[in-house]
Amino acid sequence: MSGIGMQKVLVICPSYGKSIEALSVHTKLMKQFFLRNYQVAVLTTAGLVSYDETESVQTHEQIIEVNGEWNFINLMKKTKEIRDFNPDKIFIQYVPFLYGRGGINFSFPLWVMLMRLLDKAKIEIYFHELYYPFEMKIKSMVMNVSHIIMLFILGLSAHHILVTTKAFEKILRRIFFLKKYIHFLPVGPNIEKHRIDHNACEEFRKKHNISSVDLVLGSFGTFHPSKNYHLIFEILKKIKTKDKMPVKFIMIGQDRTDLLNYLGEDDFKQLEDIVIATGSLNDSEINLAFAVMDAYLGYFMDGLSARRGSIMAAMQAGLPIISTISKTTEECFVKQAQVYLYDPDENIFSDGVRELIKHYGYHIKKTGKIKHVVFEDFFAWEKIFQTYEKYNGEMK
Repeated sequence: MSGIGMQKVLVICPSYGKSIEALSVHTKLMKQFFLRNYQVAVLTTAGLVSYDETESVQTHEQIIEVNGEWNFINLMKKTKEIRDFNPDKIFIQYVPFLYGRGGINFSFPLWVMLMRLLDKAKIEIYFHELYYPFEMKIKSMVMNVSHIIMLFILGLSAHHILVTTKAFEKILRRIFFLKKYIHFLPVGPNIEKHRIDHNACEEFRKKHNISSVDLVLGSFGTFHPSKNYHLIFEILKKIKTKDKMPVKFIMIGQDRTDLLNYLGEDDFKQLEDIVIATGSLNDSEINLAFAVMDAYLGYFMDGLSARRGSIMAAMQAGLPIISTISKTTEECFVKQAQVYLYDPDENIFSDGVRELIKHYGYHIKKTGKIKHVVFEDFFAWEKIFQTYEKYNGEMK
């Protein structure tokens, strides 16, 4: 224990400080919660945080920076600084790819195990992803096996394991069957909600040539292969050319250059009047883009699940959701009104989305923003914080 006064928590996230990186944003929001009750230090990669000494004193926060790669030597150099901080809890944000090329870094889990043995702090690990899926390719097999070994070492080192999906919880309960404290904690929206001015929406529409009859779909993030934006863009072209439905698509997080590089010149020209590539936006600007959208369209190879902060942000904004479903999709999404889910098979998804837009597109547009009960019950940040506190209360 740290003695009299506030308890201390060390939050670990190598990407903390990157303004638009999903886990960095999630860590920032979790940190704000911790600051209510704890003195906080964040262990992150050097050079990412613009650090204000005066502000840190006022908010009970400090930054500890790892110089270079997160290898055993560089981590051990920070051990004295961490022990001087003397945390009661070490809260680790974990995605394998955060900690090394290909997500392979045995130094980090071994260092965590050493901290478990040498320090009295409670180790709490939040698994956002577990391991790279197994494929019959040498590179994939190496990553899969390496990630599983890292997962096993980290799991053994943890006093408390948190996971972002029910499916992950089932897997880890089988692996660590002797561990009592393994809990499902979904992610919340990865942006803060802002009030939007009606005039700002009209200005956005004029700037991007969005008419009153256009069905405005949208998404945000990167062109990651698992999100299959090539399929999304093919669907959009068919909606406009074959189904004769006026449509716009707001792509948040990628600019026109990114879009051109992703599509190639020919496809870019075909989609230029459909896709609005905004580039990186701040929270207020994202809220504005959401306010202009009629529905959120997002493809996930492994199906919609409780770890998708972008979906939670769209739900927070009251947007109908069009996405994919799999065996790992939580039941709460399946039963939710205005959440339309289709098999990730490209043909099934494409046909399903086109049929939905053809028959219900104008209904969705006319209905406008809605209140997602499932969001209020499970995914609002205050609800997540309450759940987290409940889990910690069970451990005392």
